[in-house]
Amino acid sequence: KVPSVFLSQLNFESLARDLLLVMQYRLEVYHVNHLEERLSVVEAFVEISELRRSLADEHLKKLPDFDRLSKKFHRKKASLQDSYRVYQAIKQLPYICESMEKHAEELESNYNLLREMFIAPIRQLLLDFEKFTEMLDSTLDFKMVERHEYMVKCDFDPELQRLRSKMTEVEEEMEEAFTDAATQLKLEKGKTIKLELAPQFGYVFRVTCKEEKALRQNKRFTTLDTNKAGVRFINSQLQQLSDGYQDLRASYEAQQDAVVTEIMSIACGYAEPMHTLGDVLAKLDVLLSFAQPLGTGSNLIKLDQCRHPCVERQDDVSFIANDVLLKKEEHNFIIVTGPNMGGKSTYIRQVGVAVLMAQIGCFVPCDSVTVTLVDAILARVGAGDCQAQGVSTFMAEMLETSSILRSASANSLIIVDELGRGTSTYDGFGLAWAISRHVALELKSACLFATHFHEMTSLADEVPSAVNYHVTALTSADGNDGTSLTMLYQVRPGSCDRSFGIHVAECVDFPRSVINAAKRKAAELEDSYVTGNAEDGDGSDRRKVKLVKKCSFFILYTQSGQRIVQDFLHSVKREKWNELSDSEAAAKLSELKRKATDAGNEYVDGILRGLKASN
Repeated sequence: KVPSVFLSQLNFESLARDLLLVMQYRLEVYHVNHLEERLSVVEAFVEISELRRSLADEHLKKLPDFDRLSKKFHRKKASLQDSYRVYQAIKQLPYICESMEKHAEELESNYNLLREMFIAPIRQLLLDFEKFTEMLDSTLDFKMVERHEYMVKCDFDPELQRLRSKMTEVEEEMEEAFTDAATQLKLEKGKTIKLELAPQFGYVFRVTCKEEKALRQNKRFTTLDTNKAGVRFINSQLQQLSDGYQDLRASYEAQQDAVVTEIMSIACGYAEPMHTLGDVLAKLDVLLSFAQPLGTGSNLIKLDQCRHPCVERQDDVSFIANDVLLKKEEHNFIIVTGPNMGGKSTYIRQVGVAVLMAQIGCFVPCDSVTVTLVDAILARVGAGDCQAQGVSTFMAEMLETSSILRSASANSLIIVDELGRGTSTYDGFGLAWAISRHVALELKSACLFATHFHEMTSLADEVPSAVNYHVTALTSADGNDGTSLTMLYQVRPGSCDRSFGIHVAECVDFPRSVINAAKRKAAELEDSYVTGNAEDGDGSDRRKVKLVKKCSFFILYTQSGQRIVQDFLHSVKREKWNELSDSEAAAKLSELKRKATDAGNEYVDGILRGLKASN
């Protein structure tokens, strides 16, 4: 189930496109033939950029939301203005067909697909709308439309014609009054003084604020209001003419209501063709925004330098990209551990987003991507209760997980974020372990499982398809008897045995007494846990003691590399950058980087390679 609000976050431009994406994902995405046809069309649009720009920038932007308009016509709530918007759009449709036909030779075999999917349906719909356009040509007053007034031609009724004649006479008199006012104020008509219709005042004169001095001490004119657009004012002659014109207009509109009602009753019969046209144009709009992913039939999900499309679009975010590999039977259940705020949730969610985008044929935020078709993307992320229904946070978590276990198959992608945190540690870990084991061994679904239960990493010793990954970070002394935590947001193979929750508390300035008490209590619990397990006497005690004795999750790296990075960060913090010019700052930063890289440390080189790839 893919809510359209999620797709809107990817910056798709219209509601119609969102709804079509959801419909395509639910109904078509698991049919390889449909996907391959879409990809062929997308390939044509990608290769012929002139066609893509012409359709997207020149033609589709001029069209209204037909899905919304068709609903208004179906409910008989549409106006004469809505009919004119449809009329304008229909006049644009031939240019869309001509743009595609113009590139028939370049499209080669893909032209037949475009003709079947777009050109032929649009041509047929143009025939269906012929009577509609003829009706508006003969009934709508296009001269009034230029003034943003939507009225019926007076030729339709003698009374309308009489009222229209009087309105024309009053318009001519107002034009004469306009000329007289410009002469009296010694202003240039149509430039420094204008005649306009104001909703609250009727017809008024307007001058810019700069020319307002011409009104001072002139008792023939009355100022109505002043705003940034200028000063609006009136005289007795224009007031009388404006009131008379508004009365005539009201009579004209009342007289034309019967004609408009008849026109709109006929126009509402075109609601179904409008809906069909909206579907065709929405599909074209979607495919113009897509690009072809690589691979659709393997048992492999491989994302090189994957990014989260929503996060990387935020201001002041330099996103750190990471690789992802999910392979049936041998690398299909990824357990992600690491510190709080280290990027675990973003990592597993971006995989779900990338697979969805690739499967519907969309641009994918990766350097390269190979995906297998999945029949569902099932996610258990976030936490929230529902007081109205008496559902606690943990119950909501269990309900969602139960639904996943019932729905998932070997062809599903499952994303789980910190399962079991809403209850006691032992119960939560027991549930997380049992559910993970069931997914890996029974369902055999591809799964990414982010957790703070570090004992979960031992699942990789029992399940062949389970592998451990961790997000990286650095801790260093901050000079105030505390430690600072620097997130690197890189995902690396191996496990982590700490969440660094106390370090996060230090980052938000918890009282030092609270931090110290937390460290003492955590140390006591670790000591008792090690002592208790050492007395068990079975083979499991060695693994548990080993987990507790790891003092940081970056144990795989050398101490010298950590010191190099910490020295570099301290040097950057100490430097007074505001006092340096741009060239001096660049030179100083280059010197600091050179000192760090000259050591030839593998740990430092790995960090630099990751940063270079993300840029």
